[in-house]
Amino acid sequence: MSVSLSNVVRVSVLGPSKGLSRVNTSALAVVTHEVPVGSVFESKIYLNSIGVAKDFGANSETYKLANTVFSQRSNVITGGGYVVVIPRKQSAAAAPAVLVAKGPVDLNSLSAEDYVIRGWIDGSSATDFTIGKIDRSDVETVEDSLNTQEIKDAGIVFTVSGEMNSATVKVSTISTGANSRVDIDPAQIDGSDLSGALTLEGEGTGADAGVERIKECLLRTMSSVPFVAVVYTSKLTSIELLELGSVGTLYNTTKLQ
Repeated sequence: MSVSLSNVVRVSVLGPSKGLSRVNTSALAVVTHEVPVGSVFESKIYLNSIGVAKDFGANSETYKLANTVFSQRSNVITGGGYVVVIPRKQSAAAAPAVLVAKGPVDLNSLSAEDYVIRGWIDGSSATDFTIGKIDRSDVETVEDSLNTQEIKDAGIVFTVSGEMNSATVKVSTISTGANSRVDIDPAQIDGSDLSGALTLEGEGTGADAGVERIKECLLRTMSSVPFVAVVYTSKLTSIELLELGSVGTLYNTTKLQ
């Protein structure tokens, strides 16, 4: 079996969150639409395809993809890596709109005293949110500084994790469902542009309850399961490719074949 390039998306891995070891650059994720035969799990690491066959069946697309990876002469094991299988939830709750910074953020560099960020929330008109000076004592104080009362009143929340010199920054809506939306735009504003400093720009949309969308699946696992590339058991649609653009760690998305 050959793996179509339309099923592969390269990812740039953010700096590991506090408590995580250094990311293994030979780690490959398989996001599957199939349900494990036995107990359901959030994610599972494999060092061979035998375990994948036991969990998903030898006729499953998940096993076929894993077997293709492990059967190569030089594979992830050669580089000291692994395959992590991430099943999509079959009955996921409604999800908020989420936008992730495009790369690790050096929080120590946020030295301006007049930060402002422009956004559209849940279909509202554009608003310039005043953040002001950011307390850079630690990751927690940075997060507190971002979540001003104005930000909270707008129905969004910033989440900051990782280390001061390599942090992951996300902004999410309080609302959930397909009508939830957050749109951040670097613009000419009266003050220092925070979106540029955080590499946080673009549009994120929420999701209704049901089978977990691929974007939500990656957002759910990206901070706890290190991987540098993703393979999907089903071909990505053009809509899914657009949605993945809001997950700032993704790049070099292949075109549909």
